[in-house]
Amino acid sequence: MKDIIGIIALLGKVDEDNFTRELSDYLGQKTMLAVVCKTRGGLKVVETYDKEGLISKVLVFMELVGSSIGRPLDERYLVICLEKLRPYNGEFIAGDPQRRLSIKKQSYLNEETPPGFLGFAINMINIDPVNLYCVTSTCHGQRETLFYRLFS
Repeated sequence: MKDIIGIIALLGKVDEDNFTRELSDYLGQKTMLAVVCKTRGGLKVVETYDKEGLISKVLVFMELVGSSIGRPLDERYLVICLEKLRPYNGEFIAGDPQRRLSIKKQSYLNEETPPGFLGFAINMINIDPVNLYCVTSTCHGQRETLFYRLFS
């Protein structure tokens, strides 16, 4: 259980409700309900099988996930293992407590930012400080692994 982080819908927040809805729509329900594990060991907890070869539904974890989303988690679901994701290898914005990624802003040839450009989705997400540093064995956080993969 220590390798299980949670479900994507509960791992980050966006300050603006409209952005939250848009990002949720972009990712889709299946992805928003994906279970996130730190290592392959977490996969073993999630994929426990009963005698008939079906995924066991008596896991406490599945009950916790079901109660957090307001319905049982009976159907298929995605499981994402952070140690298997290729992390962002660039720089971070200096002094930013949220460790936002230093990604070059989109611009026209004259260096002007296009009208309406608010920033990158990955940097709009606020992540629990516990998950910003050393979530993986290679000391990468959720922003440069999970959210980079989802929004790149």
